[in-house]
Amino acid sequence: MADDVSLRIPKPDASVTELVVTKVREAITSGALVAGQKLTEREMMERTGVSRTSVREALRHLQALGLVEPAPGRGLIIPALDREAIEHIYEVREAIEPTAVRLFTVRATDEEIERYAELVFGKRPSGTEVAPEAWPEAWRRNLDADRLVLEVVGNPHFSRLMEPLYARIQQLRGLSAASHERARAATAEMESVVAAIRARQPRKAEKASRRHIEAARASVLRVVDEHEQKAAGLPGRF
Repeated sequence: MADDVSLRIPKPDASVTELVVTKVREAITSGALVAGQKLTEREMMERTGVSRTSVREALRHLQALGLVEPAPGRGLIIPALDREAIEHIYEVREAIEPTAVRLFTVRATDEEIERYAELVFGKRPSGTEVAPEAWPEAWRRNLDADRLVLEVVGNPHFSRLMEPLYARIQQLRGLSAASHERARAATAEMESVVAAIRARQPRKAEKASRRHIEAARASVLRVVDEHEQKAAGLPGRF
């Protein structure tokens, strides 16, 4: 584990176990902890400053969420996302997010809609793509925007299904946005989503959200295929 990854837990009001889980999920989401990285109880105790019991419970919870899995030998490892796992994540996203966006368009106040737009676009002018150095911050804002939608919609089943996936979705956003071409396309797609929401056109917002997710899925799978081709020593596409 990189020494500059801070997982130390402050004096808690909530469950210590929950705080450890949250810290590790945030580290995976931000890319501070990456696929293939090993986590051991001893190292987690040192980095978080909490007891073995709390660390053990947190690791069990993270394993139940699919964010870690048993490593060869001892300890746990952050698993890589293979094509099948990616397909499963996007199936859930496509089933829930467009519907949530449609309901948000109807239920949100004007202030909540503008807050959503602010989270999606930040302070950059309309029509401009995110600079590569600003991608991590943009992904964090996108996550906050996703959570705002679910909060306003108020369906607890949506939240229970989506919340465990957010760390993985953020990883996939990183893969997808690695292409400048994809970053430009994603900007245009999200402008369509926001425009439909502001116009209070729920079906149009739903369709725009679905198109965005489908395009992101295709982009991520294309990157995965290219990585697999390189690993196998096969020629890439020209």
